[in-house]
Amino acid sequence: MGEPFSTWQVRGLERALSAAARRHEALANNVANADTPGYKRQDVHFLGELRRAQERLALTRSHPNHLGGAGGAVSARVVRDTTTGRPDGNNVDIEFELASLAENGLWYQALLRQLGAKFSMWRTVITEGRK
Repeated sequence: MGEPFSTWQVRGLERALSAAARRHEALANNVANADTPGYKRQDVHFLGELRRAQERLALTRSHPNHLGGAGGAVSARVVRDTTTGRPDGNNVDIEFELASLAENGLWYQALLRQLGAKFSMWRTVITEGRK
């Protein structure tokens, strides 16, 4: 028997939040090493992995109201960019990294809002049941 509030939506949001946190760490490492000779930038690929997992699922819907599936085990993957952008071997573009950090922060906040809305809905269901 699983956790009472561990639905496929919550598990998916948890994985996405974990991936966003890992991406933030990778991007912060890139900013910290912007002047380190030979450093290669890193990034975390989650949405691409999610899309590939969804394409692999060949679910058949027997009713139009059925959901498309919970998805398989999708995890974030850290990828090292091995291209060389500068003569010292470092390929970090600080402006790109800062923009990516801002974008990732917005993504994280949006995921948190979705998770909060889910818990708020459950709280309403539980507390309104007493009235």
